[in-house]
Amino acid sequence: MLSHGFHYIWTHVGHPHRGVDLKIPHHDNEIAQSEAHFSSLDWVKYFLHSGHLTIAGCKMSKSLKNFVSIQDALSKYTARQLRFAFLLHGWRDTLDYSQNTMDIEKIFNEFFLNIKDATSNFCQDKTTFTTFTKWDSKEKTLNDIFLKTKDNVHIALCDNMRYPYGNGQS
Repeated sequence: MLSHGFHYIWTHVGHPHRGVDLKIPHHDNEIAQSEAHFSSLDWVKYFLHSGHLTIAGCKMSKSLKNFVSIQDALSKYTARQLRFAFLLHGWRDTLDYSQNTMDIEKIFNEFFLNIKDATSNFCQDKTTFTTFTKWDSKEKTLNDIFLKTKDNVHIALCDNMRYPYGNGQS
C-alpha cells in the first residue's frame, strides 16, 4: 500500500525522512510500490532516519495520546529555546521532551546571552579585539581552545549535524 503521507503526487523523492523504527523492510516495500505506481526507477536515493522524540522515555505518538503539538510547545517555550533543545541532540538520537532537557537548554542559552553581553561591551567602548596587540600565555591558551572548539563544532556539523559531539558532549 502506498504511504498515507502522499498529499501531493510525487514522482521523485531525493531524501525521504522517517523515524528510526521505519527501517527495512519498509524501504523495500515503499520503493517497489512507488516505483511501480510512478513508473520511475529512481524514486528515492537516500532514506534518513531520525531518532524518536520521547516523553518520559516513551515514543511520542498520537496513537499513544502522549504527544505535544508545536503550538503547545511554543506556548510554554520560545522558538529559540526549542531550537537549542533540538540542536543539543544529534538528529539520529532520541530526544526526551522534558523539563530536564529544557533546563539544559536554558544553561546554553544563558551562556550565549552572556557572551553576547560581554562582546557588546567592546562595541560600546570602541574597543576591538585588534586593539590588543600582546597576549599573555593564558590568553594564547584560551584563544587556542576557542579555535579548536570552533573547528570541532564545524567538523561535527559537517559530519551529519553532530553538534553535541562538536561542543564536547557525547
